[in-house]
Amino acid sequence: MRRIYFQSEKELIYFCELIFRKTGMIQAAWKHSKYWGNELTLLTSLDTEVLVNCFKDLFLHFRLADLVKDKLETVYYYSEDAEINHIINLVSTMIKEQRSGQDLKIRIMQLFYHYTANAETVHYDAMITFSSNSLMKPLETITGLGIDEWKLEEAYHFFIDSVRLFIKNRQPITDMIHITQGNSFNFFKSNGEQYTRRELLNAMLNTPLGMIGLDENEWNLAPVIALFPKKIYIYGSNISEANTVTLFSVFEERVQFLSWHEFPFQYSK
Repeated sequence: MRRIYFQSEKELIYFCELIFRKTGMIQAAWKHSKYWGNELTLLTSLDTEVLVNCFKDLFLHFRLADLVKDKLETVYYYSEDAEINHIINLVSTMIKEQRSGQDLKIRIMQLFYHYTANAETVHYDAMITFSSNSLMKPLETITGLGIDEWKLEEAYHFFIDSVRLFIKNRQPITDMIHITQGNSFNFFKSNGEQYTRRELLNAMLNTPLGMIGLDENEWNLAPVIALFPKKIYIYGSNISEANTVTLFSVFEERVQFLSWHEFPFQYSK
């Protein structure tokens, strides 16, 4: 049997939920402890790796946000609550989606394994305290990556706002265009004829794209701005594709997304 002590009832309850999710069962006894808050006794043996994974998930769920907040305030000197909370959410998302944070998770697992492998009694809060110094470097790294992600978002939103302002008072040049997804967009006229690179380039050169940071080397958004249609039809399989999302962000209700089989012309992908 293992005894695990938690100061927080919420953390104890969530820890039990994690065990149940990972094993499909849990047999445990819970009572209040005079000195240690809450005592959880696991009545059946639990593989150490499962135990450590549960501690890791518990830590990321309840403790990560406060630690990232501390890094943002003391290392990177952020003070605006809205910015801090947004970066914390970005860090959490990056870790959940496996985009970053592997070093942090590996370090957490190593530390927690060290404290729990041969221990019949574990004091969770003390384990966190003893581990905190060793987690500072990977925490600082993942916080920095969250800041980078936030800055990219800010730059993207500024760009989208600039493009919207640029096209706000322009008059449509073409009635409609049809676009197919691919490594880069393919553009078609209302009669099904595909725009040639020369046609697109001429339209782009006649549009002051430099005012919004675009040039003739950008072949997804720039041609649409240059052609400036009343209606845009995009055909493909992924409405969340990055260039497609950008078109929706800029042209909004002018854009309609359709599946490949709705493309009205002969075209080989």
